[in-house]
Amino acid sequence: MKNPFSTIMFISVLFSFLYTGCEKADLQKSTVLDDKRITERYVDACNECPNMEDCCGRILFVSGSSISFYTCGTTDGDAAACSDAVTGCMTIDGVKNSEIALDSGYRLVCMEENHSFYLRVSAVTGTVVLNITFQHGQTSPQSINVSISSPGTYAFTVDGDCEVMQCYP
Repeated sequence: MKNPFSTIMFISVLFSFLYTGCEKADLQKSTVLDDKRITERYVDACNECPNMEDCCGRILFVSGSSISFYTCGTTDGDAAACSDAVTGCMTIDGVKNSEIALDSGYRLVCMEENHSFYLRVSAVTGTVVLNITFQHGQTSPQSINVSISSPGTYAFTVDGDCEVMQCYP
């Protein structure tokens, strides 16, 4: 006759291995989700915007030497939340992107409709022209050209149709 104690012991050990294996899989899944939050940044494509209804924006370097700026009030970003009140604009409330330097190319940013954001320019060489749209990827997007020749704050509003207009200065 078999010993019932050894059978019970075998089953207990088997269940403890299965239980430990499940916990390890759950921990591995949560690590992947945590990494996603850490890597928030300027987006590389419009489908990377955090919200499906976001307006996809493009800040295009048109001419000049170089410019350094950061944004505040967008829905994408790699820095802390930020907010500000700028005369003539809706309240700016969103995420801050770290400072970038442009001397060619463009950056994509994401924006909620009916909100404002700003570019805080820290350095500019000569006069730089940027073309800004929040209808990136659409046929004949509405856009504006902005000439920047000195450091400071340049603020913009994005309306319910993802059209952009400068609200400061």
